[in-house]
Amino acid sequence: MNDTNKSKGYEKFSPATTAWMKSGNYLTVDGRQIFYTDRGKGPVILLIHGHPSSCNDWEGVCDRLESQARLVAFDMIGWGLSDKPEAFSYSLFQQADMAEALLKALDITEAHVASHDLGTSVHTELLARNLEGSLSFKLLSSLITDGSILQWVSNEPPSQNLAQSNDTLFLAMEEFNKGTPASYAEDFKNMTLGNLSDEAIQLKTELFCYQNQFRRLTAQSNYMRERYIHSERWVGAMEKT
Repeated sequence: MNDTNKSKGYEKFSPATTAWMKSGNYLTVDGRQIFYTDRGKGPVILLIHGHPSSCNDWEGVCDRLESQARLVAFDMIGWGLSDKPEAFSYSLFQQADMAEALLKALDITEAHVASHDLGTSVHTELLARNLEGSLSFKLLSSLITDGSILQWVSNEPPSQNLAQSNDTLFLAMEEFNKGTPASYAEDFKNMTLGNLSDEAIQLKTELFCYQNQFRRLTAQSNYMRERYIHSERWVGAMEKT
């Protein structure tokens, strides 16, 4: 795996980020590389991360549970160490496809699923497929945390709200492009309430800057529109499960 980072402010990853990268593997799906980690033995738990972070968010959970379960976590396309293509819809349906493809590649036929933030809508799409009988693995149980699945009552950052209107879309792009590694690091400190070490904040910042994720934020924010459009499917699947 290549540790060269051509994004703002970073030519190479820090030792912590390099170690994180080496702890995982890559799977190619439809020509896109997905980074994932696979730790522990026992019942499988699929972990789906949130926005704007990566599957590194689950590292502490994996540290605590790997003696009891097999923990599979992956970076969605556009996040973390997975590819961040320019010509990509960043649809939650595609992210659910990636989750299924990963489990299939690992010969996993049944799993518990835990999700956070953005990942909860990928999770509810898996629930919908399960209800339809089209899901490629047996979904044993679900844990959904802090998801803002009810998009119409969620409280999103102003910059993300700008990306929801065609009238302010270019303003959102300008806002996202103003960021610097230092400002991204400060954002991660605020999001984690100052509970992470400087090393951990640097790791999260480098993962965010990898392949210039800030240039994909406008497209990635489309997930909020999808939550409105497919609310009956996704909220309904959660209610019926």
